[in-house]
Amino acid sequence: MCTKCNDGLNLYNNGITQTCSQDCDITKCVKCDINGMCEMCEEPYTLDKTTNKCKLCFDEHQNSGKCSTTENLIELCDNSTTCILCSTGFVLDVNNKCVAKTTSMSIKRATNCESNRQILDTEGNCVDILADEFKVSESFSMKCSNLFYGCYSCDYKQLNSRIDIDNLECSACQNGMAFESRETKKCVTTTNLIDNEGYKIECTTGCSTCTNGTNCQYTNLFEHTARLDAKLSYENHKYCQKYQEGFGCIECSNSINLNSNCADMERTQKCSFYLESGNTYKCEGYIESSQTKTYVTLKSEDVGCEALSKGLCIKCYSKYFLNKVYPPQCESCGDNCLTCTTPTLCQVCSNGFTLVNGSCVSLSNCLVSTPSGCTACNNSYYLLLGSCKMLSEIHCKSVVITANNEVQCSLCENEYILSDTQCNDMSTGHCQSVDLSTSKCAICEEKYKFDETKKCVSMETTLCSYSSSGDCLQCDSQISLGTSNEGESICNTEIKTIYCKENSNTGCAKCSDGYYLSGTECLPCDKKCSSCFKNAESCFTCAFGYYFDTTNNDCIYVGELAEKCKLFLPSGVDCAACNEGYILINTDCVKCDEKCLSCVGNISNCVKCNVKGGYFEDVEFTTIEDKKCVTITTLENCEWVSEYGYAVCYNGYYQNKYYKCTKCNDLCATCSNNNTCSTCVDQYVLISKTSQCVKWNLIVNCKSYDLKTHQCSECGGSNKVGPNGDECVHKTNVLAIILPIIFGILIVVIIIITISFILFYIHYRKEEKLRKSLVNEFLLKDLKKKGVEMVYLGTQKERILCSTQEIRFEGEIVVQKDSDCKFMIGNDRASLLKIQFTTQNDEEKFELNVEPSTPVSIKKGRAVEFTVTVHPLCTLEKTVDITCSVLNINKGKISEIKIPVKFASEMSTALDPDELKKKRKLGEGSFGIVYKGAYRGNVVAIKEMKEMVVAKLGAKGFTKNSTVESSSRNLAKNTTKSTTKNNTTNNSSMTTRDKTAAEKQMDKKMDEFRKEVAMLAKFVSPYVIRFYGACFIPNRICMVTELAKYGSLQDLMKHKMSDEVIMKMRIKLMLDTAKGIQYLHANNTLHRDIKSDNTLVTSLDFNDEVNGKLTDFGASRNVDSLCDNMMYTKCIGTPKYMAPEITNVEKYTLSADVYSFAITVLECLTWKDPFDEKLFPYSWDITNLISKGERPAIELGDGKQKALIEEMWKQDPRERPDMDIVVGRLENIYQADN
Repeated sequence: MCTKCNDGLNLYNNGITQTCSQDCDITKCVKCDINGMCEMCEEPYTLDKTTNKCKLCFDEHQNSGKCSTTENLIELCDNSTTCILCSTGFVLDVNNKCVAKTTSMSIKRATNCESNRQILDTEGNCVDILADEFKVSESFSMKCSNLFYGCYSCDYKQLNSRIDIDNLECSACQNGMAFESRETKKCVTTTNLIDNEGYKIECTTGCSTCTNGTNCQYTNLFEHTARLDAKLSYENHKYCQKYQEGFGCIECSNSINLNSNCADMERTQKCSFYLESGNTYKCEGYIESSQTKTYVTLKSEDVGCEALSKGLCIKCYSKYFLNKVYPPQCESCGDNCLTCTTPTLCQVCSNGFTLVNGSCVSLSNCLVSTPSGCTACNNSYYLLLGSCKMLSEIHCKSVVITANNEVQCSLCENEYILSDTQCNDMSTGHCQSVDLSTSKCAICEEKYKFDETKKCVSMETTLCSYSSSGDCLQCDSQISLGTSNEGESICNTEIKTIYCKENSNTGCAKCSDGYYLSGTECLPCDKKCSSCFKNAESCFTCAFGYYFDTTNNDCIYVGELAEKCKLFLPSGVDCAACNEGYILINTDCVKCDEKCLSCVGNISNCVKCNVKGGYFEDVEFTTIEDKKCVTITTLENCEWVSEYGYAVCYNGYYQNKYYKCTKCNDLCATCSNNNTCSTCVDQYVLISKTSQCVKWNLIVNCKSYDLKTHQCSECGGSNKVGPNGDECVHKTNVLAIILPIIFGILIVVIIIITISFILFYIHYRKEEKLRKSLVNEFLLKDLKKKGVEMVYLGTQKERILCSTQEIRFEGEIVVQKDSDCKFMIGNDRASLLKIQFTTQNDEEKFELNVEPSTPVSIKKGRAVEFTVTVHPLCTLEKTVDITCSVLNINKGKISEIKIPVKFASEMSTALDPDELKKKRKLGEGSFGIVYKGAYRGNVVAIKEMKEMVVAKLGAKGFTKNSTVESSSRNLAKNTTKSTTKNNTTNNSSMTTRDKTAAEKQMDKKMDEFRKEVAMLAKFVSPYVIRFYGACFIPNRICMVTELAKYGSLQDLMKHKMSDEVIMKMRIKLMLDTAKGIQYLHANNTLHRDIKSDNTLVTSLDFNDEVNGKLTDFGASRNVDSLCDNMMYTKCIGTPKYMAPEITNVEKYTLSADVYSFAITVLECLTWKDPFDEKLFPYSWDITNLISKGERPAIELGDGKQKALIEEMWKQDPRERPDMDIVVGRLENIYQADN
């Protein structure tokens, strides 16, 4: 019982057994379930689940354009909701909406257009509609696809019939679509061939491709095969060993006949297979092993073939013909033949050749030829008696051949003039410039003029260069040509022709606006013209108030509308914008109401009020919808009126918020509002603080009043009049004020001094407490008891005690981590010493700090513990000095003592750049530059990054410690203090800011660099390039790897021919690369960029164990960090090596490397690019091809090599072998080649 079917077939139970079928015995079904229930029909059929049948979409649903293939539903209709015709009085706008027809739409038109392929434009002219449109009305057309689904072009059944949508039918479908049938003329999507009438060609059952209903090129059923354009039934299929879809059986265990059927003849010891001829079979013996095997590929390599179908050529390019053999091939036509039936029988010749007895014969300089001769010549030749002659021989550009076969020139070459039908040199006729459109002389040479026959003759007119019939035509250089009062042409430097904009030596060149050039003078245009030409009545553009009548070609006055209209429509008849005081209604200007200066909507809806006409806007009653314009006679108590009412009120009145005059308070002479006075009436004073009027005798201490200023003029007692005259203020005693102030200041100073002293004492106690918490202090005698030996450092006078003469880190310290070493500094000679250490850092290689970093006080008989911290950034061994600054408090002297610090780091992949020696540049890419170099006696490749001016990469941050001098100054500054403040650290925080695009790109490059270094550091395999280490020091960032003698495989292919590297070595290079990928995959690592550039060739000697090594792990990722059900989806790699699941932006796994390796193997074994740049100029051409399941041709003779490549690049990633299998297969191929 069958349990699984081949691709394209459905497994179902037919009631007897489980079998494989394409349609499950249901017509037009393409997919069904195990129970024989159809799940999908082919287009344009729809599935009726109730009857389990596929029914034609258009029979099931009226006006349908496309149906669902999985259920009985409509997906698209023919008739859209777009309006096609409007009711009378309405027209379609650009959005296919019906809008009312207005007066402005009334444009003078023709009545209609006779053809249904033409409509009226805005000028009333009949113009053709587009090929994919149909006529809806006399002035509107619409896309055919709006009415018929999938339709490209449509027409009325009768071309000049009445416009009737029911009389419209589709005439051609869109690309990729065809008419279903002549009975059902609906456009459907199809992959079938299409006949010349646009109908899809329906093949017989079992046939997938045909050119008519009877023949068959390819089959789609397992029961049939296609041979010689015929569909044949299988026989003896049990003997078939290899089946190809579309062709049938292509390889039998015994023999195969011309009908692609396997013979039932069994092999014997003598007969390998049988040749069939006329139903008789001939025994053929076995091929000896020494004979050369031949391979035939079904994929056509015919360069003349334009179109393939299932591997067979069905159409040839021009200059080729399709022969009658099987499989058909394109053969070349004869020389200079475009179309032929055989190589010796041409039908159409190339340009310049004529057909003679089936062959093409050359016609010299002929552009169009016929069997009888040339009918048109190439440029620069003319036809005379069937042959082509050169025009340049007679200096002509064009000629006329008379009835007597005489050649007459009609146009001459440049610098030749036409004279009596012949072309002569212009210099012989004293001609300076030739009119190229007529080949006649346009300007004579200087001091020559035209006579009555237009020939140049000598002249002697003063200042005139050229003249004709006694009149000067052109003056000498810098002289203007004008007309005298007597009307004669004169030459003068100061001549100015009236109304002329530009004067030249040939007269007026350009007139002012409103004038036209008549000879050499400017005359006024008619008032109807804004510009004219030739004469005053010939308007070029019309004046304002006139429109151009195309019937009479004249400017017509529009009438009184000219006085009211501000801007006319292009027609010149209808107004687009009106003057102020008018409103536009149906392209006409209607005067606004008397109260309105301008209006909108209707004549009484004012925008501005007519102030000059005696109206103003009453703001109190105006709304957004209605502006109230009221006569000014309603206004009172104002001197001047503005647009909104009162602008200036009478004295005693003020302007309110509604621009009306309101009476002031009784005490105010003038005011700004009811409660704010500006001036007061007599006997009253304006109080500045309250803007109120108060009687003068009510002001405290005021004795008299000034009638002119309306202010208090004199005060009583020890008072004086204030600055504003509205109050009496006390006279100030300066001494009484100053003494209390001085006494108060003294008290404040005493308090501040007392508080400062208290705060200083509190701060001192805190500093002392903090120092004790930060500093480990010991008694010297206690240290001696514990066995700590102290030695003297420095001179005899300035010596100090130290627990060591040299600070040495024991053992190798870890790179890029802090390592500490402690030591003691003691004081046995002075009452008090202050100590501070200063360090010297190499920011590129290490950091060194001493804690406490602040100045430390050491009393006599005591010692303090210090800690040296080293942070190496790379592998190195170093001795540096730290400086101890010692301040003797009693003497006020500073001394400096240097203490050496020695340390050595462990070996790591972080390298010291000074150990790298660059020798010469090998190459350069977008990421960096590769040098040949040396590292500790090894020849290496140094890959140095570009543009990496960065800091603190891979390290915790660089410290810039203060100098020795700054430390000494800090100590001296604190001599008067028992304790000091902590020095401000030199590492100030950087201001945060957004990174620029360049910085982000640099970060991205650095991340890639770190990832590749991390990958290389953990991979140790003979088939992976050896990694020595990397340098992370700013400006010197690089990685160091083993040097490949021959560079990459891609480099080797560029510099060596295919015969210089034998096939066995190519296989060995691929085997080594495969082992490198196998090692990566065993460590759950996906390389993601397998290509010939990333295989490095270290040797071409078979005596070496390894010849090729894998490199470039910048794109590699470890799959262990992901969940089991997750895979990578990011598109990484080089397009032509990318697996189809990557180009399709699908999830991919380790099998993507297998596909990339397949392309690399094909490239290496064939020693050429599988994708020719001429055929694939763009990368997306390759990815589009691969995504469809197509692959490049494999031009290899070895079947095992070809089979392995085909398995590795299968479309389904699950069908590709893993790298363990690939390595095994390559080893077998390599061993077999020995």
